[in-house]
Amino acid sequence: MDGRDVGTSVEKAIHQSKRGFHPYLIVADDTVMPIPTKQILSERYPNTPLKGDISVYGALLSNEAAKKELNWKPKHSWRDHV
Repeated sequence: MDGRDVGTSVEKAIHQSKRGFHPYLIVADDTVMPIPTKQILSERYPNTPLKGDISVYGALLSNEAAKKELNWKPKHSWRDHV
């Protein structure tokens, strides 16, 4: 997770109009693994059913609530810099 994306998520949370406690997972859209996510799952957890679509290097934690409710999304991937 890039620190700049963490910073923008905090800024969005502070300035939202919704009050109260609302947990969000602030995670990158992709993993740090050089192996496709579905390959990792099939090799390590072959009996685990998959729900929904997973992109090639897609993260297994969902940041959808932050995207929808905070209008936030990660903009920086380590893959763009390596």
